Amino acid sequence: MAEHGLAIHIAREGRNLLFDTGQGLALRSNSNALKIDLANLDALILSHGHDDHTGGLGEFFRLRQNRHLSIFAHPDIFTPKFRIAPGTKPVEIGLRWTKEELEKLGAVFQLSAKPREIYPGIWLTGEIPRKNNFETIDPGLYTVTEAGMVPDLLLDDQALVIVEPAGLVIILGCAHSGLINTIEHAQKITGVTAIDTVIGGTHLLRATAEQMEATVWHLKRIGVKRLGVSHCTGFEAAARFKRALGEGFFLNNVGSRVVI
Repeated sequence: MAEHGLAIHIAREGRNLLFDTGQGLALRSNSNALKIDLANLDALILSHGHDDHTGGLGEFFRLRQNRHLSIFAHPDIFTPKFRIAPGTKPVEIGLRWTKEELEKLGAVFQLSAKPREIYPGIWLTGEIPRKNNFETIDPGLYTVTEAGMVPDLLLDDQALVIVEPAGLVIILGCAHSGLINTIEHAQKITGVTAIDTVIGGTHLLRATAEQMEATVWHLKRIGVKRLGVSHCTGFEAAARFKRALGEGFFLNNVGSRVVI
């Protein structure tokens, strides 16, 4: 069942992890169809606080019968988040539950803004430095501070990185910090330069031609072997990646299985 959201199950060396929960409409159906037992997870990772990645949390804990589970995330997942399109009112797109409400459901939060190795060979990037001038935050995203409504820098955006013999496997939520910024940060924190596979949302739906060409150039420079895009990538960006990477490109759509 497709929805505008992201949820990826990772099975590695006896570990079972869930990366994001989607909006919640498809979580039960898809976990059943793929024979994934959500009650038998080691941890849940949240890439950031937008509702198309966290909206399934309520259903998730209902399926687990409110059993306790560690949730790895950035502290800013709880900040208010809005989208404002030109000429429209703000639309709330953040977490639907407070930290306290989720803890009552069984969440045991492990919050940090720093890179960390949560299991042997499995890393969370923490905050991703924004070094490339061609990768910028979506201007339609906002948060609320004491000064009022301001652009959301989305410091909570992070990726999951798995160290494999063939190179890094990087799992993206939306890559709000930039696809190339994320890859280069993963290389830095792990000390591994080879990139085997990158999958997930790349947030290039509204990318300019200049950003797309710079992104493709850097992917080739880095030597990414496989790129599987999802969610917020967009048709034009996906087509451009296919032309650039050929057999190294694939659509990582709902129901896909990726073997490393």
